Amino acid sequence: MPAHDTSRPVTVRGTEIVSTDPRQRYREKIARITLDSMVQFVGLLDAEGTVLEINKVALDAVGLKLSDVEGKPFWTTFWWQVSPEINQGIREAIARAVKGEFVRWDTPLYASPDGSVTIIIDASVMPVKDDQGEVVFLACEGRDITEKKAQEREIAQKNLELQALLERIRELDEIKTQFFANVSHELRTPLALILGPAQRLIDDDGSMSLEQRRESGQVVARNARMLLKHVNDLLDMSKVEARKLKLELQDSDVAALVRLLASHFAVLAADRDIEFVVDADGPCVAAIDPDKLQRVVMNLLGNAFKFVPDGGRIRCSLRHSATELTIAVDDSGPGVKPELRQAIFERFRQGDGSISRTVAGTGLGLAIAKEFVEMHKGRIDVFDSTLGGARFEVRQPMGRIGADAPVTQPGLDRTVLDGVLEELRFTGVTPKDGALERPPAGAGRPRVLVVEDNPDMNRFVAECLSRDYDVVTAFDGREGIEQALRFDPMVVVSDIMMPHVSGVEMVAEMRARPELQHTPILLLSAKADEELRVELLDNGAQDFIVKPFSERDLRVRVHNLVLGAQARASAERANRAKDEFLAMLGHELRNPLSPILTALQLMKLRGEAGSERERTVIERQVSHLTRLVDDLLDVSRIARGRVELKTEIVEVAEVVAKAIEMASPLLEQRNHTLKVDVPRRGLRVDGDTTRLGQVISNLLTNAAKYTPPNGMVTMRAEQVDDEVVLSVRDTGIGISPEVLPRIFDLFVQERQALDRSQGGLGIGLTIVRSLIERHGGSVSARSDGRGKGSEFIIRLPLEERAAPGADALPALPAAVAPAAGALRILVVDDNGDGAEMLAAALVGKGYDTRVAHDAPAALRVAADFLPDVAFLDLGLPVMDGYELAAHLRELPGLADLRLIAVTGYGQTSDRRRTRDAGFHGHLVKPVDIDAIEATLKSASS
Repeated sequence: MPAHDTSRPVTVRGTEIVSTDPRQRYREKIARITLDSMVQFVGLLDAEGTVLEINKVALDAVGLKLSDVEGKPFWTTFWWQVSPEINQGIREAIARAVKGEFVRWDTPLYASPDGSVTIIIDASVMPVKDDQGEVVFLACEGRDITEKKAQEREIAQKNLELQALLERIRELDEIKTQFFANVSHELRTPLALILGPAQRLIDDDGSMSLEQRRESGQVVARNARMLLKHVNDLLDMSKVEARKLKLELQDSDVAALVRLLASHFAVLAADRDIEFVVDADGPCVAAIDPDKLQRVVMNLLGNAFKFVPDGGRIRCSLRHSATELTIAVDDSGPGVKPELRQAIFERFRQGDGSISRTVAGTGLGLAIAKEFVEMHKGRIDVFDSTLGGARFEVRQPMGRIGADAPVTQPGLDRTVLDGVLEELRFTGVTPKDGALERPPAGAGRPRVLVVEDNPDMNRFVAECLSRDYDVVTAFDGREGIEQALRFDPMVVVSDIMMPHVSGVEMVAEMRARPELQHTPILLLSAKADEELRVELLDNGAQDFIVKPFSERDLRVRVHNLVLGAQARASAERANRAKDEFLAMLGHELRNPLSPILTALQLMKLRGEAGSERERTVIERQVSHLTRLVDDLLDVSRIARGRVELKTEIVEVAEVVAKAIEMASPLLEQRNHTLKVDVPRRGLRVDGDTTRLGQVISNLLTNAAKYTPPNGMVTMRAEQVDDEVVLSVRDTGIGISPEVLPRIFDLFVQERQALDRSQGGLGIGLTIVRSLIERHGGSVSARSDGRGKGSEFIIRLPLEERAAPGADALPALPAAVAPAAGALRILVVDDNGDGAEMLAAALVGKGYDTRVAHDAPAALRVAADFLPDVAFLDLGLPVMDGYELAAHLRELPGLADLRLIAVTGYGQTSDRRRTRDAGFHGHLVKPVDIDAIEATLKSASS
């Protein structure tokens, strides 16, 4: 039975329900009513996309009946003919749904019979599957979201507008911040030049001349006028903001006012060789506020004179008709970029507000001019000028208060005008105009460079410092760098806001130049900003002083910087002297060592009986002395950063083996037991084999020296994470707690007995630390105290790559070539013992040898002897080894002479110099026979 019981039929959207309907028929009618009553689009398609059913709301919207669309492909129906793209969209959705995918998207479709109404729907196509999982129907639905989309677009637009507003607020905030920074500079600078000279006049004890007093008074008056001008600008802008300025119209002769104003700029134009033309002939009576209009013209002329270079052109013109008055100022300056032509009239905006701006000012002039022009119902614009720069044009209505109203004569506000003219006079001042006439530099007086673009401030700072220092001046950052490079000042005093190159940019460039990297810099700023102070000090300045400042404060700060610079210079001189001394000491010590070592080797070759013990003692002591000399020179090289590492991938075991070989004589002499726990392979580092061997040898030698006889020394190496850890532990005298933290410092040693039986200079561990750190590693020391031994631990980065040829078999030694009896060798050395011993060693090896002790003798011997090879000491008297080498090659028959340098200087630069001079070998004293033979073979190959 039907769910309702009514005596009359019920018809909904063309479907009639009667009480006699069977239950199934009733349910079908209810489903039809439900479908047709849905406000959204609802339809059913077969698995091919053919229309089976569409609800009545959707059909009625476009004036269709079900019979119009039934049995047709859904994409051919009227709704989807909005565009080919929309039609393709429904085709693709049906194709995806047929494959079992639920598809949903937003799309426009027609919603009126004539297609004049389009709505946006949230459309979906859902596959309907049978019990076997096959898609048999497609259920389509579409909800009208046109209003929602419109709201979303509106919200998006509002968000964009809000974002733009926020950006504008941020921009204005930045502009205002920069404006206040500039205003601070423009106010504090004249204030400093009022307070400073005024205090000097107050403190004068009669030592100032009348001319000096007059000059100080002029500086005070001049800067007071500028300060008043800036204050008036600020007050006017505040009145404009508060809408407290009123227009007081009078019938005035505008042409006469323009001519009067321009006449005061004519003197300035003549001083700067500017062609200044005024075209404002005849009377031009109009109702104006004279005070405000003269401020407009004054600001426009002032702006032109600021930006026009010396020798440029400015034109001021006036034109009028019955209805309009036009005043224009043209110039030949840099002009105004199109994108700034509206912005420059905004409050707080400047054409150039950076710290390297080329002109001074608060940036309020054009904003005030615009406000005053608009009060006259006019407008102000900027265009390109026919003179090549900018054209500022004021247009306002032409009218009178009344035909019988009196015409006022033009008058000027001298307070404002004088401030404008004073400010403009600085625009054309050259460095020579503002430079301080200083006496010649006093002997030994430190030199200070003052960099300041304001001539009065430049002169004031220079005068404050000239009593104690030789002062050099510059007027912008670029000139400051040039003067610093030319005069090498001990201290630089610089303003921050300057044209062309600012103080900040100057500091950055100076710090990038090695010759100016450490020059102390004191910055002058009108901005009392802690953040700026920290930033400048971080970026290379040494001190910071805020204007206005007292003369005493300035002098004390400069004095402190000079003292620091002098102390640094003194320390650098001492360090250079130390390095030069160590290098010379090494040379002078190596000279006597060379013949001693050669003589010992010669005695060993001859096999002289009865002196073996003595030879052993001498050889041991000479070797010890040689190591001390090498250590001294290493310290010097490390201090100057001249140690060059020749790195390669190497097995630690190889380095340890070489180090043990070097330290074994002392270990054996003191009867120590050496325990070695080092893997033969697998511990690789990227390092200089020679230098790492030197490091480990130093540690082993230290362990041997500071361990009583019959002790134990342990050498270990292992991998810990990504590091190679090496340790040298001994059972020696240990290290006291007070010395342990400083054990790697230069010249630090554990306290020794009076006989200093362990010896040493206290520099070996310093060399160890420096070399290990150069390898990217670290070294540390441990000890439980005196008498409890010590342990030194080295950590180096592990190298994963294999060493080249690591798996190759060791090369067989080359066969020894027989002595070449025909090879002629000339030995030249002013040290007689050294020359004779070297010659004797060469003779013992079968070489034909001659000796000379100076260059002239060498040239005589060489002319007859015609040597194949010459061993030359570089530090010869009369003529050094380099000059002798050139003369030897000029002798007939010696063009192919092979040259070998024998010298006490063994640094990389020394070897490079001999190589560049044409030498084929470089031997460092003391030399041994093996090194001589190896060099001979290399030079002869």
